[in-house]
Amino acid sequence: MTLGLQRIRLIGLGCGLVWSVMAGVVSLAAAPITDPLVAIRHLPANNPYRAPLEKFLNLPEEQRTLLAMWAQKPKSGEALPPSLTAEQRAWVADLGAAVLAAAHQPQAAEWPAVPDPADPENPMGMTIPHVGAVNQLARIVNHSAADLAPGEAIGYYAAVAQLGRQVRTGGTLIDQLTGVAVEGLAIAETSRRLGEFSGADLDKLTASWAALKSAPGIGDSLRGERDLFFKPLLEKIIKPGLAAMIAEENELSGTSVLSQDGVGAGLRLAAIINDGHRMIGLEDRSSGTSFFVEEGKTVNGVAVLSIDFDRSRAMLRVHGKDAVLDLVSKRIVERRADARRLMRLFGMMDGMSSNQDGNNAKS
Repeated sequence: MTLGLQRIRLIGLGCGLVWSVMAGVVSLAAAPITDPLVAIRHLPANNPYRAPLEKFLNLPEEQRTLLAMWAQKPKSGEALPPSLTAEQRAWVADLGAAVLAAAHQPQAAEWPAVPDPADPENPMGMTIPHVGAVNQLARIVNHSAADLAPGEAIGYYAAVAQLGRQVRTGGTLIDQLTGVAVEGLAIAETSRRLGEFSGADLDKLTASWAALKSAPGIGDSLRGERDLFFKPLLEKIIKPGLAAMIAEENELSGTSVLSQDGVGAGLRLAAIINDGHRMIGLEDRSSGTSFFVEEGKTVNGVAVLSIDFDRSRAMLRVHGKDAVLDLVSKRIVERRADARRLMRLFGMMDGMSSNQDGNNAKS
């Protein structure tokens, strides 16, 4: 492959990566939560919904699961939800009162995303851990109003709708969709009971919905996604990663000078074997010795992670550092951190292991 084609391939790769993200191939996924309060610790203290969420998450896990089952409308053929004990009904009433109180707080709620502690500069490592707890709490409170008189239930439905609108201020599409779904719960239940409302109840319903805080539109969420994820992704990962990959290609093809003390500076490719055994022969010019390394094995601190004979490339780890060997130019170039980060992020390591310790190759 010529240098020009190599450049085109790398630029095309970058465009493909951006399109993959925009198409939703790359998604945010939260790690399993062992401490339930981790889901809301990132919420600021002035978020009016932090207290109700904390009440819910402080319940024992089995009780949270049971309440979630109780609030879930069973599908056709499924068992009816469990009945609640007096204690559990008291918990539900407490949660409803807390959400009702939060809905009347004047301040807007903030729902920040959480950076990955291990890689805070990586925008695609961010998580939105509060959405699951918000959805469960909303379902429980919304369902609890089914046992109330129509006029009294309106306040709870409006409070759940307000929670949904507040969540939509989070600035991400996940927050927007969660908020729409939460408000949808309240609207659906209100619509189901519409025939139960008196004239005074309908006036109260109209006034309650008119008093709700407005919610941002989808355009605001798309701009938030752009500023929070896509711009940082381009600036911090894709552009530096592509620049690093182009620099690697230049060094491997011989169009730029190799560092005299770089990775593999004392090694020279001496032989290539592909006759059923896949291995390369290397000469250590500093010691004057030669040795062979089979794919997947390590010899003298050199691990051959993979060999691609069609592309004339071998992926190495030389004394703990990832490197690329061009089987034509015989040059060995260290895999730059920005290139490694870009390729690992999109699962395109070309045989490079994500194991930083190099334990994937055997001696």
